[in-house]
Amino acid sequence: MNCCEPKLFSEIILPIATCLAFFLGGAWAFIIFFRQRENEPRIDFKADIELHKKIGDYWIVELVAYVENKGKIQHKIYNLDFDFSCLAESDKVELNPSHNNQVFFPCDLVSKGDFMNKKLYEFFRIEPGVKEKYSHITRVPAEAAAVIFHVRFEYKTNYLNRLFNRLLKRKAFKEIHVAEATKALPKTDG
Repeated sequence: MNCCEPKLFSEIILPIATCLAFFLGGAWAFIIFFRQRENEPRIDFKADIELHKKIGDYWIVELVAYVENKGKIQHKIYNLDFDFSCLAESDKVELNPSHNNQVFFPCDLVSKGDFMNKKLYEFFRIEPGVKEKYSHITRVPAEAAAVIFHVRFEYKTNYLNRLFNRLLKRKAFKEIHVAEATKALPKTDG
């Protein structure tokens, strides 16, 4: 055995092994945070219409938006707003070309409604693993045959995406989630 071999190990092989370990650790971090998108929000977003009771010429309905954060980071949502429209038995059932030829609901019941109180909040924070319920109580004329509820919110993309957008001189830095629900109204007294 040569007296230089321990020196060879400590001065050459050990630094190479250390560099290799740092490289593998960095590759693992890249896979976790970018490829699997661990740094991105994972949102389950649903809309629902709950019919409560018919009183006089109106149905009392609750418009509900469920937002669940299934990710590992806090999520901030901005502009949690909605539209609510109906289609009466007397209306013609027409398709709307500006909405991919979906059925047009001509009567706006709530146009640009908002779940947020802008005087109190700029955004909602949803912590990881938390499911939030936002509701709005309104009324629907009894002559309505069906209703449609569109709800949406905006959120800002993460810091790296905003940085890349600025570097590439792209304007988009907000993302939008959309959910909707449609329901037929019963013709019995509730």
